[in-house]
Amino acid sequence: DEPLFHYWVDPDVKDEPYHKILTTRHVLLHQTGFTNCRSGHPTKELTFDFEPGTQYHYSGEGFEYLRRALENKFKAPLEKLLDSLIFKPIGMDNTQYWNESIETLRLARCHDANVNDYNFSYKTSVLAAGNLLSTAEDYCKFLIYVMNGAGLSQNLYDDMLNPKITVNKHLSRGLGWEIINDLPNGEYGIEHGGTNTGMWSMSFILPKSQRGIVIMTNGDGGSLLYINIIKEAFDEGETIINYIMGVTHREAVTLSDEVLERYTEDWLDSDGRKHKIVKGDGVLKFSGEGLPNVTLYPESENEFFLKGFDVQFEFTSNDSFTLISAGNIDWTAERIKE
Repeated sequence: DEPLFHYWVDPDVKDEPYHKILTTRHVLLHQTGFTNCRSGHPTKELTFDFEPGTQYHYSGEGFEYLRRALENKFKAPLEKLLDSLIFKPIGMDNTQYWNESIETLRLARCHDANVNDYNFSYKTSVLAAGNLLSTAEDYCKFLIYVMNGAGLSQNLYDDMLNPKITVNKHLSRGLGWEIINDLPNGEYGIEHGGTNTGMWSMSFILPKSQRGIVIMTNGDGGSLLYINIIKEAFDEGETIINYIMGVTHREAVTLSDEVLERYTEDWLDSDGRKHKIVKGDGVLKFSGEGLPNVTLYPESENEFFLKGFDVQFEFTSNDSFTLISAGNIDWTAERIKE
């Protein structure tokens, strides 16, 4: 709960008074007021969209802010802190950030939804919000460590897993983790997933019954894969997926081909990725960089949804749309005009 400005102030927010009240707790609860990535913000800068602690919005920028503060406070880079405090003590020998000693042939290369190799460089920088290289086995070690108390005091461990933010009816936020509530037999889950271009991952543990799963995929269609794996691996798998995804029943409506053709075009999103929408039989077919190929079902003339996900596409005009996930605006896109 110590304010982070004692150790780090991002130049973009140095003149904004909210930086004086920002804490680690705000970061772990995704209540910083920051967007997920500053490049996706209309200003292209880091800014407080609300007072820290008053609202929820997932933010990778928050974790980067915390990284800078930790590195300055402890006079060590993040990779050294992680290696000494977590990786080495629990035997995560195959978890690290990029360095020149890595055997590149062991890297699972990333692919788009049509199985084409992205062929990009894996020489990435150290980030708190991503870029960590690991294996399913190593991440299982980490989840078991968490399930067994994570070396924390009982008070801090309970604080970590105490639901504080309601994401949807069955999903809450603790400190750093999403918490799956109301599972059969009095069970609850601790969950974290991630995505980037050419990769999707999902992991969770069920502390009461001492079960868990780690799924790492190297393709843009990975989310569709891990959903099916979880449904097959656990008796309560379908319930878990529905709770994680915040799935609610939505009714598809019938639209004319003329309406559907309004949105048939190439699009460029606020993160600089290109996407394509084509008309299907009463639906829209979506494909794009870093995302699976999916079907969009019409809910109205300008609103479409994905079955099995809490994701909606809202066309604000024929020339732009907004992707909304779990009630939050993830990104916007503009029609590519020749």
